[in-house]
Amino acid sequence: MSLYASNVRTVEFLEVGAKEVVRIKHPPGSRSLKHNHGKSYGFTVVLSGEVYEICYDLGGALVEVIYRAGEWFMETPNTIHVVGSVNGAVTLHFYSPPITGTMTTYDKDE
Repeated sequence: MSLYASNVRTVEFLEVGAKEVVRIKHPPGSRSLKHNHGKSYGFTVVLSGEVYEICYDLGGALVEVIYRAGEWFMETPNTIHVVGSVNGAVTLHFYSPPITGTMTTYDKDE
C-alpha cells in the first residue's frame, strides 16, 4: 500500500460488503503520508503500543494527539491527517464505505 510506503511491514485488508477492516503494524519510527479518506468514515483502535495523529485543516493548521493501546479515534471524509508511531504499534481500522482506491495523498508541502 503506497500510503504507508515501505515503512509499514504489515497491512492486511478484509472487505465485507460495504465495510472494510484494515490491520496495520507500525514499526518504530514509521508514519503515513498526509492523506484523506475519500468518502469513507473510519474508526481506528490502537491494539498495542501508541500512535500519533497529526490533523490538518484547509488553512494548514494542525493538531497532534497521541493514542495508546485501548484508545480510539475517528476519521470523516473531511479528515486530512498523518498517523505514525515512535516506538511501534498495531492498529485496527474499520471503514465504510471501503477506502481502497478512494484515498488522496498529499505532498509534504501541500
